[in-house]
Amino acid sequence: ALGLARAAGLRREEARALSSLAYNNDNPVAGKDYLEAALPIYRKVEDRAGESTCLEKLGYALLWVGDYDGALNCYQQSLQLSRQIGFRSGEVAALFRLGHFYNQVGDYFQGKDYLEQALSMARSDHDYRRVAYHLFNISGSERGLGQAEAAKKHAREALAICQKVGDHNGEINAWNILGSACAALEQWDEAATAFRRALDLVQRPVDPSGAIFCQAKLAGALLGQGKVAQAVEHVEEILAYQESGGNLQGSDEGPIPVYMECYHVLRVTSDPRAKEILHMACALLQEQVSRIKDESIRQSCLENKPENRDLVEACECW
Repeated sequence: ALGLARAAGLRREEARALSSLAYNNDNPVAGKDYLEAALPIYRKVEDRAGESTCLEKLGYALLWVGDYDGALNCYQQSLQLSRQIGFRSGEVAALFRLGHFYNQVGDYFQGKDYLEQALSMARSDHDYRRVAYHLFNISGSERGLGQAEAAKKHAREALAICQKVGDHNGEINAWNILGSACAALEQWDEAATAFRRALDLVQRPVDPSGAIFCQAKLAGALLGQGKVAQAVEHVEEILAYQESGGNLQGSDEGPIPVYMECYHVLRVTSDPRAKEILHMACALLQEQVSRIKDESIRQSCLENKPENRDLVEACECW
């Protein structure tokens, strides 16, 4: 389609073909070049809705590669443009992305505000799948704000929706988020059950890093239950996977939560690998925050995100 559009000089179709190549690529990084090529074409042909969607998708790709400032700029442009032209679905998408962005950098108040706006619109549209995904992220905001009971409630609501509409990946996310809320409440039995359910649902050959994330969270819950030997078994599997060249990305949160769960288990058992894991996590965090140019956002990322704060405190203890 791209070659035909270019040969015929159909610029709008060329932009759409480039966008399609990006949207159909499971790797956001691989789609970034297509979106960067499509964006000026949308602007040239004055396709404002196409431009808004392209900006939103490009922002996500930039966030994935660590360009926080570029991602935020794209999301803000997409929201402003969508509102100017009355592009409702584009507005909801941009609000969601902004909420997710601010959660990622630890500004949970602002993240929750954007997400609640998106949730209200999704509910009005009876778009239940989007409602669930907004609830996931609101639960994350609330957990970051220390509102763990509310986080648990919203995680359960999201889980019920995903099960009702048959959203397999959404259900995995919901179990993980529910487990995290329970862990924040130190309800370790419920947390372990939730993470185990998520792990059971993950198709390990298709999403090995997703399985590793679930396994790391389960190890942390088992440690909370006092089942140290079982926690160690999971950590050993994770480290073996890493040593074989496996990717620990796991989720939008990146490898740091996986490293920290492994660190805590190894530290309890006085395993010397705990210090090595901690140093890898520290190096990764330093690399991430070095890409954030805005000082207030950088400080929020370091001081407000629980796993980052936990990491910094652990590094200071060594």
